[in-house]
Amino acid sequence: MSLLDVSTSLGSQGQPRMKAICDDCERDEVFANPRGDEGKARKKIQQMGWEVAGKSERCPACRAKRKAQKMAARKPKPVPVAPASDALMRQPTRAQRREIMGLLEVSYDVEAERYSGHETDETIATVLNVLPGWVSAIREEFFGAAGGNDEIAALQSGYDDLAGRVADLVSKLAEVSQQASDISAQLTGFEGRLSKVQKAVGERAMARARG
Repeated sequence: MSLLDVSTSLGSQGQPRMKAICDDCERDEVFANPRGDEGKARKKIQQMGWEVAGKSERCPACRAKRKAQKMAARKPKPVPVAPASDALMRQPTRAQRREIMGLLEVSYDVEAERYSGHETDETIATVLNVLPGWVSAIREEFFGAAGGNDEIAALQSGYDDLAGRVADLVSKLAEVSQQASDISAQLTGFEGRLSKVQKAVGERAMARARG
């Protein structure tokens, strides 16, 4: 969202400071930085785990959340099949249909509606030297609509589990980051109050010395 110079909020004697504000959740973080040096400030928040892209800044929690969302959006690549035009132009012979049916009988799990092991329409077609489109059509008509297999199902299950764990960690990270931000704000307040007290005590000591 922005980088703000907040040096004046700490008094004329305060250390120059900048405040970074997250574009997504508007969480802010105050840190020491030379006054007006925005380039150095952007490098510093990157070292602190922030994402800096163009004129945008995102806190570590939102950065991790966006990464998790991108990972969750990815899907396994579809099994390649022959163009529909090839299947329409050519049709399998009776012998080829029997061979396809026979191999599907031992390779396709009808109850689970997927291939066993690593088999796919493509691997069946390669073994029999026929078009994958023929295998797909016969498989859909007599066995099941899905062309996946046990390996894909296992990978998808593992992927979903990891994506869920990442989402949980991102949520916890956001909570910890907010707690850190709150504590940082409290420290800034204490620092200002301590500076005022120290300055007042020093002035009174000088007055007594002049006596």
